[in-house]
Amino acid sequence: MGGKVWTIAIAQEKLDDVINNSNVSKAQLTKVTDRFKTKIHLEATEVGVIIRNRLLKKTETGIQKLTDHYKKNSGKIADHASIHGAGISKTDSADNYATYYPFYKYQFDLLQNFLFGTKGYASTKVAARGMIITTYDILKQEVQHTDLFHTVTGWHIAKEGQPQPPVRLVSRYDNAERILSEAGSSISGRKLLETINFLTEAEVTPSTLPNIIKSFISDPDDQFKVQDDITKALEVLTEAKVLLDTNKTYRITSDIEQRLLDEMNGFTVQGFVKKKQLVTAYKAAQFTKTIAKVTDTGLQYDFFITTDNDDELTTPNLKYLKLKVKSVYNISDSRTTDIDALKVQHQNDKDLLWLVPDNSYFKELDRLIDEVERTIYLEQKYNNPNSEEGKILISFSTAKGEKQNRIKDLVEDSLLNATAIYLYNTLQLNKDNWQTTLQTQQKQIIQNVYSKRLGSQLSDSVAAAVIKEANNARLQQYFTGSDFAFFDAQGNFIGENLKVAEEILYKIRNTFVDGTTLEKDLEQPPAGFTFGTVISSVAALMRAGKVIAKYNGVEKFSWRDDGVPAIFNAAREFRRATFKAVSKSLSALQKQELAQFLLDIEAEKYIGHKIDYNTNDFELVSAVRDTAKHFADKVTTLRNSEKEFDKLFPKADENATFIGGFTGAVSEANYIDKAVEFLAAKDAFLIALQDIEKVEKFIRNNLSKVKEWKAFIIAVQDELTKAAMSNAAIQQLRADFDSHLTGDVIKNFASLQQSAQKTKDEYHQLFSTAMKDCATKYTEIDALATELIKEIETLPAGLNTVASSKATALNQYAKQRTLSAITIDFDVKDKQSRFTYSEVLSFIDLYPSKKAEIEIAKASLIKTKAPEPKPGTPPTPTVKKYAVKMPTSKMKVAEYKTWLQGELQKLASASDNDEIEIN
Repeated sequence: MGGKVWTIAIAQEKLDDVINNSNVSKAQLTKVTDRFKTKIHLEATEVGVIIRNRLLKKTETGIQKLTDHYKKNSGKIADHASIHGAGISKTDSADNYATYYPFYKYQFDLLQNFLFGTKGYASTKVAARGMIITTYDILKQEVQHTDLFHTVTGWHIAKEGQPQPPVRLVSRYDNAERILSEAGSSISGRKLLETINFLTEAEVTPSTLPNIIKSFISDPDDQFKVQDDITKALEVLTEAKVLLDTNKTYRITSDIEQRLLDEMNGFTVQGFVKKKQLVTAYKAAQFTKTIAKVTDTGLQYDFFITTDNDDELTTPNLKYLKLKVKSVYNISDSRTTDIDALKVQHQNDKDLLWLVPDNSYFKELDRLIDEVERTIYLEQKYNNPNSEEGKILISFSTAKGEKQNRIKDLVEDSLLNATAIYLYNTLQLNKDNWQTTLQTQQKQIIQNVYSKRLGSQLSDSVAAAVIKEANNARLQQYFTGSDFAFFDAQGNFIGENLKVAEEILYKIRNTFVDGTTLEKDLEQPPAGFTFGTVISSVAALMRAGKVIAKYNGVEKFSWRDDGVPAIFNAAREFRRATFKAVSKSLSALQKQELAQFLLDIEAEKYIGHKIDYNTNDFELVSAVRDTAKHFADKVTTLRNSEKEFDKLFPKADENATFIGGFTGAVSEANYIDKAVEFLAAKDAFLIALQDIEKVEKFIRNNLSKVKEWKAFIIAVQDELTKAAMSNAAIQQLRADFDSHLTGDVIKNFASLQQSAQKTKDEYHQLFSTAMKDCATKYTEIDALATELIKEIETLPAGLNTVASSKATALNQYAKQRTLSAITIDFDVKDKQSRFTYSEVLSFIDLYPSKKAEIEIAKASLIKTKAPEPKPGTPPTPTVKKYAVKMPTSKMKVAEYKTWLQGELQKLASASDNDEIEIN
């Protein structure tokens, strides 16, 4: 070779990068690399330029045809080129379309990802083909002879971009081709999987049905022509486990997935498990939740919904309204025959509505349930999330969730389009009429089952209000509607014939029934009463005296009894209490007579609560008992407060004993007899009651006066005794007073007062006479004492100190006894002087001695002052001489004593050495 030779080496990336990414030593390649002095690096953008300007270059005529075609079909072309995915380029202009034809621009983005992956260069893919070579091969091998305006497909790219696919894919391609061929499909299984493989490996475009169709076809006009065929082909391949459908995104199964799928297929799902899954779906259906509760006449009713195998779909407290759903697994090949059989069998069941679901989707539903159970089987078997199987099962679990949602939708649809059967009538449901139709039938069941139900119900708060209400006229306001007309505007009970009253009274007609039993019995058909209606109606009957309650072991016959409000204030206490209907009653005449008597005596004052013509029989008899007890207790109280009660009021005990006969316990068994007994004795009862009231009034107003008079009369007698005097008139008056006092003290009150007044008058007269005499005598003493004081004041000071004190004391003593008038009430003491009659007589007796004291004091006055003794010389005693003149030689002893006392008083100041001369 004599001439020069150019040697050119090409690669799809920089040679330095190839060396760096391999295990080859750079030093070993130096001889090779040094031979190439000129190094030209081609970037990815330049690869695109090469493809556009070399491989895809068109003539002017070709560009014009493509441009005209795009303008005429821009909508179809844009739709065909709009693959859904991240970062996909759009074909939105004639220039873009003409430049990349027969490709779409986005296909080169996907081709690069298909060959190299989204995370960069992959050596295993580089070995397969480069973009330029793959593009060339597609043009030369696949589309060179296709019709004008047909574009490259996804399977074209996958076929030439991966000419030697992995054995796994080859196997899947062959199986798909064979399966679809055997199924008679017009779609090539190989091409369809190659398209899916291309989209999957490109990573940014999900292999959904729209993307698969657009990538599969080369002519935009074929999009809707092949859609059904491709959809069917995907379903067949998915069912054959060649493809996996995850949220409507298809991918080719891996070896592990295939193994797991085969294992799933080998697992047999038992029939009872499928039925259990169906029951779960029925239970979770919104349809079931909607029909489980129905509101009628303002009340909510719960339906007991079960399957025909008695699987409970709802669990209400009351299970009298029934609705059965036939399992689609129990529907025979002739659904119509099944419906006819149910019509005949249950034509008289007023409490039962049947639903036979639409079983049009049974095969799909059964298949989905089967697949869900098989997935659950694998999840339980490979429960380690880090194992190969566990990782694969994540997608299976996602698919399971989608299938469960589909099961839910199919069950919902089957129920919405079910056939309803009630009392030999059939009704076809659909999505538009199902709710209205079923509610109408359910309300009919409610009406048939609860034949005695009321138009409305009561709140349980009404019960407490009725018991607490003090005004009968306001009772009517707590009840509305004709079903609860218990009371009229005046509070009279008129509800004996109400439906609710009859039902309650019938339940408790013979024995005590607790509130819990009463509630449960009456909430059942045919009544259907709510708890509020039961407790409030019982409260109304209790208020009317038609019901007896027993609470904490004590019978309550009246709504006023202690503890009755507690029964109706809380549901728990009502349920604990027991109730019984009043079986006997007084006649209207007896009740009126008894009520009138209690009204006449104003029994409300004694028993603390009002009595009227609406008061029940038992309460009227209890009111008599309470009134009798009040007066019997009153006698006891009066007796305890007055020691001489029995002596003063002997008849009171007799009255108390008589009234006490009506204080016995009142019970359901005896209150009628007690009422009859009382009405026969009510006149005597009234007299006894009035007598006790008179005693009470007498003790309150007059007994203290009688006691005062008695004490006064006794005191007067004591005064006469002290004075050693006797007064026949006063003695007779005392005898009269005592005689009246031992008789009927209330009747004799005026006589007692008269005797006391006359005694007072007699005593006043005696006292007044004595007081005048006393005043005369002590006026004299007062004058003598005053005169003596004046005389002492004229004498030298200090000589008569003792005499002065004596004179002053006598003067004061006399002044206190100079009042001549007296004022007395029923008291033996004068109001002003506070002296008694006997004391005044004593003062009169002391008059001579007081007068003698003054004379002695006067006689003993020292008128001159004695001379002062000389120092050292003892004083010379003085001797006084007293002259004593004897009275007459003959006198009474009393007179002598008086005279002798006076003489001794004269000698009071004399010394032992003084002398006495007796004449």
